[in-house]
Amino acid sequence: MKNLSSKLSFIVLFFLFTGIPAYPSNIVTLDNTTDYFPIGLHVEILEDSKKEYAIEDILTKNISKKFITSTSLSPSYGFSDSAFWVRFNVTSKASNNHNWLLELDFPLMDKISLFIPQKNNNYVEKKYGYSLPFSQREIQHRNFVFKLPVAEGANNTYYLRFENADRMEFPLYIWSSTAFQEKDHVEEFILGMYYGILFVMALFNLLLFLSIKDKAYFYYVLYIVVFAFYQLTQNGLAYEFIYPDFLNNHNIHFIDMILLPCIILFVQSFLNTRVTIPRAHNILTVLKYLFLISLIPSFFLSYSTNILVVNVLVVFTAITTLTAGTILVIRGYRPAKFFMIAWSLFISGALIYVFKAFGKLPNNYFTSYSIQIGSAFEVILLSLGLGDRINMLRDEKDAAQKKLILNQQEALDLQTKMTNAFSRFVPKEFLTFLNKKSIVEVELGNQVQKHMTVMFSDIRSFTSLSEKMTPQENFNFLNSYLTRIGPIIRSNGGFIDKYIGDAIMALFPVSPEQAIESALLMQASVMEYNAHRETRGYEAVTIGIGIHAGNLMLGTIGEENRMEGTVISDDVNLASRIESLTKYYGAEILISGRLFNQLSDKKKYTYRIIDTVIVKGRSEPITLIEILDEKTTKNFSQKITTKSRLVKAITLYREKSTEAALAVFKELSQESEKRDNVFEIYIERCNNLLSEGMPNSWSGIEKLENK
Repeated sequence: MKNLSSKLSFIVLFFLFTGIPAYPSNIVTLDNTTDYFPIGLHVEILEDSKKEYAIEDILTKNISKKFITSTSLSPSYGFSDSAFWVRFNVTSKASNNHNWLLELDFPLMDKISLFIPQKNNNYVEKKYGYSLPFSQREIQHRNFVFKLPVAEGANNTYYLRFENADRMEFPLYIWSSTAFQEKDHVEEFILGMYYGILFVMALFNLLLFLSIKDKAYFYYVLYIVVFAFYQLTQNGLAYEFIYPDFLNNHNIHFIDMILLPCIILFVQSFLNTRVTIPRAHNILTVLKYLFLISLIPSFFLSYSTNILVVNVLVVFTAITTLTAGTILVIRGYRPAKFFMIAWSLFISGALIYVFKAFGKLPNNYFTSYSIQIGSAFEVILLSLGLGDRINMLRDEKDAAQKKLILNQQEALDLQTKMTNAFSRFVPKEFLTFLNKKSIVEVELGNQVQKHMTVMFSDIRSFTSLSEKMTPQENFNFLNSYLTRIGPIIRSNGGFIDKYIGDAIMALFPVSPEQAIESALLMQASVMEYNAHRETRGYEAVTIGIGIHAGNLMLGTIGEENRMEGTVISDDVNLASRIESLTKYYGAEILISGRLFNQLSDKKKYTYRIIDTVIVKGRSEPITLIEILDEKTTKNFSQKITTKSRLVKAITLYREKSTEAALAVFKELSQESEKRDNVFEIYIERCNNLLSEGMPNSWSGIEKLENK
């Protein structure tokens, strides 16, 4: 037995590198030196897809010739509903009776029948199986072990029939009874050590959980216990010692559906994914509940379907977990290093076992128990990782306390700076109106009602301008523009309530004249700005300004952790609508008739009344008045000379003298050197009324729903 491992390694390596069978014949030849013989490459296999063949059918020539020689040390067919027949020939040259044993090293096979040849071409059937009581086994062992009578010097042909709800694989070995006892003795020692490690780790971490109350330890204990039961089932030990006579006990998928949520709970706690990597945390949470929910249909679906569902969820869980661990390692998160090393050892052990199963690695104790070895190192490293995690948290707590003391001192200095900084974001006028001395006193829901003038200004065609600039150029442009506009508003008794991209909303609490003066100065400043832009080769900009006055509610909105000052009123919305109409009418400055009536000296300003409309969201009509300025208004002379005739034409239009009004508007349009949007708007309206007929309900007031 001491040379067994080296012999096996030589045999498998010879097969691996030469690509030819390790033995020259399909006949299994046993002699006095044979301790162990893997017969995977010496068997012939027949798939019985309808499960209709009996041993008598198999022995007929028509069926017998359908057998196919195996090309694998461990034949495997995945999940299959078929029955599989295996045929192999054994001859013994041993001088004494070795009490040969046939072992199936896969304890989860539902039904196995071994057909032993007798005289007159008869066969005796021996039945084992995972779905049969353990007590019926001829040899009480976690794997399926048959006594294999081999007549010396004769060619003995044996048949095996396999049927399984789990995966179909049959790693078959012939042992001498002595070699099998020695192998089994070593296996018991290895498995005893392995489950002893799991038990000690579970008990140790349970005591730590009871001591320090960290949930990560509880989830880890839960994971170890369920994983240990999973391994007991895979090794056949659960069926041997825990439920030996429980029939139809394929419960791997049930264990998986409980084990994986336990793993996810531990991973989330160990890596603190809720904080360190929230997206992965959410994905793992969804997968955790999918595993638990899948328990319900698993009672009604087939075993293979349940395994497929589990495997799909396992793949997503593994990808998410390993990706999260890798990302956290790259970020330098210390617990993730223990986590990734531990799981890498476990995965490496699993891969070694898979390569062994497919004959790519020699079959020895290391490769046969690589999963157990990898998982043993995994649970130990994860336990050390939990301890290191506690130390890390303690170090972080100490560092945080030291930093807190330092931060408190810095906070005192910062508070003064922040108070000054807040004044740049929250106008001091805002605090004054709310009767607050500082921003600290402002609370959610503070409000006050006040009559104010509201001004909206907006850069026309800003989108097309912005598309020609980089993000940095956009910011530079806006800041250059706003640097010129802000001081004008403040110097005339107003303050900027908010910036809305390229738009400005300003409030004037004292008088509407201040707003109009600011608007005129803003247009003049834009002209100077355009002269500067022209020297740089930049495109000129134009702005539209709308002004209205009314009662406003000034206060705070939001929630306790995020609030801002704002002004709420229908009059605010109306001021915004008026500004948006400047482009429609081709005006630089538009004010409402209500604001115009509040002016103490109306003759101070040059203006013209251009329309009375109902804007979107309003039911009451408003009069629109265009403020004119000789320096900044385009077509100023034309608008002044046509002002009286425009009033006449609008009066005719309101009095329903549509044809007469149309004639005047057309004259004005034809005589104008440059286009005046107001003339064209009225011409279009008159034509529509004349072509469609004037409704009886028409009042001469246009509804501008889409403007």
